[in-house]
Amino acid sequence: MSVKKVVVIPSWYPTNKKPFHGIFFQEQSQALSRIYDVIIFLLPKLLWWRTAIATRFNLEDPIESRSGIKVYQGQVIVPPRLPKKIFPYFFDWATEKCFKDLLKCWGKPDLIQVHNIVPAGWIGMRLGKQHNIPVVLTEHSGPHRSDAQTDNDWYKIRTALKRVNKVVAVSPSLKSKIQDFQSGLDVSVVGNLTKTDYFTPDHHLKKEVNSQDKIHFLCISDLIREKGIHFLFEAAIQLIKRHFGNFQIIIGGNGPELSKLKSLAIESDIYYSHCQFLGDLTREEVKYWMQRCDVFVLPSLGETFGVVNIEAMACGKPVISTRCGGPEFVVTPETGILVPPADSESLANAMKGFITGQYKFESSIICKSVKDRFGEDAFLNNISMVYEEVWASNVSIS
Repeated sequence: MSVKKVVVIPSWYPTNKKPFHGIFFQEQSQALSRIYDVIIFLLPKLLWWRTAIATRFNLEDPIESRSGIKVYQGQVIVPPRLPKKIFPYFFDWATEKCFKDLLKCWGKPDLIQVHNIVPAGWIGMRLGKQHNIPVVLTEHSGPHRSDAQTDNDWYKIRTALKRVNKVVAVSPSLKSKIQDFQSGLDVSVVGNLTKTDYFTPDHHLKKEVNSQDKIHFLCISDLIREKGIHFLFEAAIQLIKRHFGNFQIIIGGNGPELSKLKSLAIESDIYYSHCQFLGDLTREEVKYWMQRCDVFVLPSLGETFGVVNIEAMACGKPVISTRCGGPEFVVTPETGILVPPADSESLANAMKGFITGQYKFESSIICKSVKDRFGEDAFLNNISMVYEEVWASNVSIS
């Protein structure tokens, strides 16, 4: 029996300059390649005609290997003086041209796996319809898009959702949002995966626990307001006022809220005594700090899943997160504590439970929970059932 071929079309993908940008798309594709013949189809690289002439049309080989997986990205020259209103139609044409070129050198796939409605959903749906290939659309963010500004944008979103063969959401809460947005859709839930062979406990670490040890709360996130990190600092201030100051907050990441968070910490007199800012972190540094913290905290105002939660849990760490959508699917009573979003008092009480020793979690149970639900084997089993359902229906896009 021949191995089935799957083309993955992500809405964005890691680059040398942005190695974490869409890394979960890459890691899911790497997992898929264990049982399918997989190639990543990136949206085409557009070359302005002056650049193309300057380089004498020296087009790169469109297929390369990145992180052990084949990646295809075609290049198309933009004609001079292309009207702005024509550009979207030109981009659709360029994408279809590159996909036809891929089919010539790689063959026709058995399935197109698209990640996110915008921009890849519309493109993947069109390609599936044109070439009679079934399409599975996995949504990670949600259908309510801030970058959808015109009636045509909303038309593309709704059409992609209705016409692909299968829609998959990464959590039950996101499934509900999609069905509220577009009634009548049959949506499956397949959670994101974490590399449990990479994010693991460091069993060589030996920490002697006594009443004088500080509890280290780690938060790794884009520093944007939606992540609710200012509520973490407000909770810290409350704890110190209540004489539960035996803790350290460690913040990893960067973003527009960084200066405000530092100012809040300085004004509250906790900058030097109770907090540490790490800045941007590499993948290895993320794992290092997760292995060495006591508790991981993600106080988001809204999450469709929360990949960093399961990465920390794979390292054996309990989690404090918020009931804001995705974390309710991820965090169980055996793996952490959930509090209401935008509620610094409840967050402080959860942190106090770890400081005082009220909350105790077993690292091995946390690790097993993540591996059983979100490890590579679990992900492959769940997504393969979706694919088999689509293939069994044998229905092309109408």
